[in-house]
Amino acid sequence: MLTLVKNARSISTGRVADILCAGGRIVFTSERIDAPAGAPVEVLDIEGRTVVPGLVDGHVHFIGAAGDEGLSSHTPPISTRHLLQAGVTTAVGCLGFGRATESVRHLYVKACTMSSEGASTYIYSGSFFVPPATITGSVGEDILLVDKVLGVKIAVADAYSSHPTVPEISRIAGEAFVAGLQAGKAGIVHAHIGQQGDGFDLLEQVQRATGIPKKQFIPTHCNWSSDMIARAAGYAKRGGYIDLSTVLDPARGSISSVRASLAVMRLLDNGVPASSISLSSDGNVGMPVRDPDGVQTGLYLERVGSLWDEVSSLARQGMPLDKAVSLASENPARRLGLFPGKGSIDDGSDADIIALNEDLTIHAVLAGGKTLRAPRLAVGD
Repeated sequence: MLTLVKNARSISTGRVADILCAGGRIVFTSERIDAPAGAPVEVLDIEGRTVVPGLVDGHVHFIGAAGDEGLSSHTPPISTRHLLQAGVTTAVGCLGFGRATESVRHLYVKACTMSSEGASTYIYSGSFFVPPATITGSVGEDILLVDKVLGVKIAVADAYSSHPTVPEISRIAGEAFVAGLQAGKAGIVHAHIGQQGDGFDLLEQVQRATGIPKKQFIPTHCNWSSDMIARAAGYAKRGGYIDLSTVLDPARGSISSVRASLAVMRLLDNGVPASSISLSSDGNVGMPVRDPDGVQTGLYLERVGSLWDEVSSLARQGMPLDKAVSLASENPARRLGLFPGKGSIDDGSDADIIALNEDLTIHAVLAGGKTLRAPRLAVGD
């Protein structure tokens, strides 16, 4: 089956062209492409709407995540439709701090299921605890032998973590780095940064002790607070990469946090290059809703829709659309070792495309060249 996208407006040039997709990839872009006679072609005329790359979400809790209010606060698994209706065509699954309720094997099975339903999915080994949870018994062997494993997640400077030391993090990071080189993968350390201490300093101690490049580390949740954004800016200006969580937002119950779009603006104003920033949703996590005194009053469940909310918010505030979209497409794709297959609309790239309405709402999504028109969730999803 071929898919022919007609009258697509380029995000970079503004020109309107047709895009031919086959085998899950973009094979040809031209001012005009006519459907081959007799060929099985799905034609999608988007009538001059702007197209952008499908979003790459580097932090999603595919199988749900444990809350700190007991087993009843564990969130349910996410559906593939939740991803695609929000424009997320590529996602990386991770574990939280649930010991008995989460496993990397379960995460892998869920990722395979979601791939069969149209999304591009990957996972991290590891969780909040040391030694890391794995499939094979080794972080390095997971990365080397399991197709979907791109790296390892650890938690630092967090009350719920195992409080790993510099030598412990160094061993984990070294194993991931070498295995990534052998497997041709990113081999990254996806570091959950909490608010207990200075996680950035801890990562830099590891980098100095091991010589592992800073590009191997992606500290996430860097918008927990204004103070953390300031420390993240310093880390980025010293050559590090930082990731902001779009679910961290006072409007979503995280009172001390800074909305991701606002955090981006602060970082740019502080001299951090846009190429050093990415956005991820932390989707499907249950966020405790607290009052000004810190008392929990409820639980907020955000799937992954906050990712496009923050990208479009940046564009509405005046950031060029291509620059705003790159924070959740090209930038994470590069860090995860998936670019230019992901995060790009070029000949040879994967046919993951979002068509936008004039008001920046999502009109249609293509994942691997297959079309989800006017995406919306069914009642009960």
